[in-house]
Parts: sequence; C-alpha cells; structure tokens
Amino acid sequence: MRILKKKIEKSVGKLGLDKEREDSLEREFSDDEEPIRPKRNKKANKKTAKKKNGGNNQSKKKKWTDSKNIIKNYGKAMCSFATSEVALPYLLPLCKQEQISPQRFVPWIQGKKENLDTIEGIRNCLLVYEGDTPEISSFKRVFQQISEIFLKYFAVNWIYSGKLTHRLIHLYFRFKMLRRVRNPEAFTYLKASRRKKY
Repeated sequence: MRILKKKIEKSVGKLGLDKEREDSLEREFSDDEEPIRPKRNKKANKKTAKKKNGGNNQSKKKKWTDSKNIIKNYGKAMCSFATSEVALPYLLPLCKQEQISPQRFVPWIQGKKENLDTIEGIRNCLLVYEGDTPEISSFKRVFQQISEIFLKYFAVNWIYSGKLTHRLIHLYFRFKMLRRVRNPEAFTYLKASRRKKY
C-alpha cells in the first residue's frame, strides 16, 4: 500500500493538483480499509471444495464399481508375469514337475491373454475340465501356481510401480484374488455384497 501511495504522491506532484484532490486520494487509499481481494473463479472454488471433501459421492461409488477393471488388470498382469523373464526361476521347476516344456507353455498363455479380462475367462484358464487334454490341464495347473506366486510376492510391487489409478482398491482385492486363484471352483464373483471400508 505504501508503494502505491508514493506513486500517487509523485504523480500528484508532477501534475500539480490542488490540496483538496490530494486529500481525497489519500482517503481513498488509506491503510484503515481492508485490502481489495481478487474475485475467485467458480471452477477453482469447486476444485478446492472437492479437495477438502475428498471428492464427491460419485467418485466413491465409481471406485466400488471398478471391479471389472480390477479383474481385467489382475488377469493381464498374471499373464504378463507368467511370460516374463522374472517368472523363469519359478516357471522352470513347475514345468519340470508337470513334465511340459516352457517353450510350449508361453505361447499358450500369450494366446489366452485377451480372454483374461473377465471372471469367466480367468476361471477357464485355471479350472481343469474333463474334456481338456493332459497337456492343457498341465498348462492350467502351472498357470494357477505361477499366478499364486505372482499374487503373493510380486503383486504389491506391480500395484505401486504401475500406472494403476486405484492402488488401494487393487491392494484390497489382492487377497480376494489369491483366494480365488487357489480355489477356482468358487471364482464366481470378486466383491462382497456388503461394502466394507478399507
């Protein structure tokens, strides 16, 4: 405010205004008055209100309805892990135990990657049916074991180092996915009927 007063005094002095005009300018810019605040944009106010409230109710509901994406994300991540070099130390003994070659398992699981976006798709890759050939049933057992290893030891790193937006929800559903992978016969749903706070 002082800087503004000095500028006014200099301009008044240069212009040679009379004493009455100087007094009226001083009254207009006195320190007793409240400072002038800029008007805020309505959009900015809404954004700050959402930040303070933690978002609106629609975003909270959307988080719970994203279970479709959770299944899709976990399915593709399990498949990617099974075909990665990180899984080789785990995959080789499992393939040896089931008497299958890893060179035949990797293309099979890569072909199934697009079908792992639903509960039914993941369930079909885990369950051994009566009509399956011995090789396919061995592939399914290996995939079940390698998925269990991924969910136990590698899923947390995948959740926090990836591009996932709902990290906490993926972490919450990790144990549910692990239970469903261990018992694929019961893999018919993912989220409970009652909503829990986590």
